[in-house]
Amino acid sequence: MTDESVPEQDETQNPEIESLIGLARQKSQAGRNSIFETVQDLFLQKKDGLSERERTLMSDILRQLIHQVEISVRKDVATRLAKRNDAPKELVLVLANDEIEVAHSLLVNSMVLHDADLIELVRHRAQAHQLAIAMRQSLSEEVSQSLADTGDIGVITKLIENEDAKISESLLDYLVAQSKTVDSFQNPLISRRDLPPTWRAGCTGGSRRRCARSFLSAIRSALLILTTQWKVLCWMRCMRLATPRRRKARAWIRRRRSTNRRNTG
Repeated sequence: MTDESVPEQDETQNPEIESLIGLARQKSQAGRNSIFETVQDLFLQKKDGLSERERTLMSDILRQLIHQVEISVRKDVATRLAKRNDAPKELVLVLANDEIEVAHSLLVNSMVLHDADLIELVRHRAQAHQLAIAMRQSLSEEVSQSLADTGDIGVITKLIENEDAKISESLLDYLVAQSKTVDSFQNPLISRRDLPPTWRAGCTGGSRRRCARSFLSAIRSALLILTTQWKVLCWMRCMRLATPRRRKARAWIRRRRSTNRRNTG
């Protein structure tokens, strides 16, 4: 990573931040990782003993250096922050928008991420981030709706499978209707505690109709095969019956020819 990748210093930036970022302006990736890990350890382990100014300083350092360190370091930080309700919001958001290997633990567990944050992530991140959000222990109706709005069958199936996710009645109604053509929705919907019993038939009705059509199609195919086999058997029988007759006819012709030759001789 080159020196140019380090953020430019702002004239109004805190001198202590400038000093620490200056230390990060070294060619050694290991050096940057070490600086970052030292700062994040100080921030996370001694946060209660820091003043508001010092907490802000540590948060700014972590946020500005986060993309200057290796993915394994970012993943470790994200995993630790996911367990803390006092994690710095800006840093959590940066890591939640990172590669899924880094972001996963935050997307699934972090309570610092509120509904508005999650909805923005659903709208602007790819399927992997959406799937992780669909796995959260508690999802509001608004976040569930945003996941359904993606139209991604895998994401919606994961949402339905999450029994802790709150799904509005109107969305449930839509999903039941969709389950008539999307098989992967059916079993998770039937298993949901919040699905009215009268709607369960709607989840299985389409499946029963498809099974009936498949059954009838299988019967037609079997009948076609049996009919073909019957025709072949009939033809073979006719051939077996016809063979003795042909033999008698040929024998009769030979006898006639023999008789004719004797008479002319």
